Amino acid sequence: MSADPNHHETAQNSQQGEGGFTDYHRFVLDSSRDPEGVAREHLHSLQANITAAQTEYPEIRGATVFGSTVKGHATPESDVDGYMFIDVDEARRHGRALHVIRHEGQFLLEPADREPYESVLSDAGASTEVNPLEGVFVAPISTDIISASVSEAADALKAGDEFRRRLEALPSAARSLQLEAINLMQHVRMQAFTRTTHHGKEEISFDEAEYRRLRGIAMQVLPSGVDLDLLDPPAPRISRNLSGLFHLGVSNQQLTPYRDQAIRELEALGPLGERVWQRLGQVVVNIEEQRRHADIYFPQTLAEAANQYGGTRSRTQEQ
Repeated sequence: MSADPNHHETAQNSQQGEGGFTDYHRFVLDSSRDPEGVAREHLHSLQANITAAQTEYPEIRGATVFGSTVKGHATPESDVDGYMFIDVDEARRHGRALHVIRHEGQFLLEPADREPYESVLSDAGASTEVNPLEGVFVAPISTDIISASVSEAADALKAGDEFRRRLEALPSAARSLQLEAINLMQHVRMQAFTRTTHHGKEEISFDEAEYRRLRGIAMQVLPSGVDLDLLDPPAPRISRNLSGLFHLGVSNQQLTPYRDQAIRELEALGPLGERVWQRLGQVVVNIEEQRRHADIYFPQTLAEAANQYGGTRSRTQEQ
C-alpha cells in the first residue's frame, strides 16, 4: 500500500464490476461520486497537516483512515474517519508528559493532552462549516501500549475459551437455563446503548448508569439455579490502539515499527496469536464495511501480515 492518497485514486481504475468500483485494493476514490475531488483534498490536507506538525511534534507518527472517504462512496460532504497516532514515550523525551488513561479497554490521552494534537486536525481550506478532519481520533501509542493490547487480547480469548468450557460442562437443562439468562443480560446491555446525531453523523455511546439500573432489575427476575458467575461472556478485547494500526496509512512511514512489533508479539504466541490476528482482522474489516458489503482483502495469517505490514521482513514495505 502506498501512503500517497493519489495511489487510491489510480486504484479505482484497476477493478470495476457491476456495482461500480470494487474493493480489491480495500480503498478507492470514486470520482463519479466526488467529481471535484473533495475527498482526495481532505486526505491531502490530513497528510500535509501531519507532515507540517511533525517539526514541532515529532511524536506524531502518522495516521490511518477508513470510512467513506477511502471506500469509493465519499461525497463532498463526507468527513475523514481514522486515527492519528501519538508516541507517548517520544513526547516525554521532548518534555511533554502525556497522561494515558484507560476507558472500556482503550488507551486514551487526557483531554487536555489531546488539545495540541487536535489542532493539527483542522482543514482551513475546507468548503464546509464542519471540519472534515474532526472524525480523526487522537490515539496514544508506544511499545508498552502495543504489548498490553496484545496481552489483553490474548487473555480475553483464553477467558472466552474457559467460559465456553464451563457452559458446555453443565447438564442440558441447566445449560438451557443459563443460556436464557445470558441472552437476557445481553439484551439488557444493548438497551444501554444510545444513538445520537452530531453534525449529521450518527454516534453511539454506552450509558453505564442506565446499564447498572437495568441490570439490577434483571437480576431480580433471574430464576433460581442460574450460575451468576456465568452471566457475562468475556468480550473480545481488541483495542483501537492495536487494530487502528492496520487501516490504510496516511503519512504513516513511522507506523511500520509499531505494526512490526504487534505482529512479532502475536507470532510469539503461536496458535493463540493467529486467533488474535483473525479477531483483529474481523474488527478492521467490519469497520471498513460499515456501509457497503464487499469482499475486501486483509491478510489472513500472521505470515501474510508480516509480508504486508512488517519492517525488515516485508517484501512490500510501504513507501
